[in-house]
Amino acid sequence: MKSLFNTETQHEIIERINSLNLFSKALWGKMNVYQMVKHCVLAERHYHGQLPIEAPPGINLADGPKWLNFLLADDRPMMRDARTNKAFVVEETDGDLETVIINWISLISSYQTFRPQKYGHWFFGEMTREQLGQLAYKHNDHHLRQFGI
Repeated sequence: MKSLFNTETQHEIIERINSLNLFSKALWGKMNVYQMVKHCVLAERHYHGQLPIEAPPGINLADGPKWLNFLLADDRPMMRDARTNKAFVVEETDGDLETVIINWISLISSYQTFRPQKYGHWFFGEMTREQLGQLAYKHNDHHLRQFGI
């Protein structure tokens, strides 16, 4: 399975990110291109330990590892319209898309030197480095597919 800890996979994702522009339209979901890019930056900051997120009340965290295993079981893309933590919801609809894209690419590129042994996800719980790389790939791939890229 692809992982953002793989240099070739990083380049693939970066190339796809560079295909985005102000005219990119979603094939599904509610986000416009600016909101999606900013959402992905927030997720990457969480994956890198720069943005601590807590699970919202009422979430059954015991189900997290089971869902992670299901998500990472094969190369299938993530399902459409999956719910997310409110911390990753971007309300503003407009901003400096170029700067946010540069931030996203910088975070993707930093997997070359990012060496976590374990990672704590707000829902999936403790994850290995391998699982984190795979989840990060799937999340980025999901949103790029959302915009036909």
